[in-house]
Amino acid sequence: AQKWSPSRYQDLNADTVELLATEDGGALLRLIAGDLAGHKGPGDTCTPITYAHATVAAGARLQVPWRSDFNALAYVLAGRGEVGSDRRPIQEGQLAAFGGGDQITVIGDTQQDSKSPTLKCCCWAAVPSKSKSPGTAHS
Repeated sequence: AQKWSPSRYQDLNADTVELLATEDGGALLRLIAGDLAGHKGPGDTCTPITYAHATVAAGARLQVPWRSDFNALAYVLAGRGEVGSDRRPIQEGQLAAFGGGDQITVIGDTQQDSKSPTLKCCCWAAVPSKSKSPGTAHS
């Protein structure tokens, strides 16, 4: 119904983005839009979506609760690591498509390239899932 709605601009400043961190401080998640574990990002979307930017230190693990009725994606901007419960390798420029499940997992390799000491990725969840297998990453 909103397919032809005019586009609009949202000014989202760094100080308005919800910052979440793992207990050990090894991963930082910037929640840009949507709801995640009781937190809400400042972005306003026309359709239900969660959008976050993650920075995962070398050797650190980020496990994020995710809506089980949504597909989730993680696109690696820099670095390398593993994704999903089956720990599939992923690196800069690759996309992981997670099926239905209740969380996504991103792990930073212990050895990162000198140009990026951390794994950085964008994570999205949207569109009700017609899942392959729960919590599994497909790259």
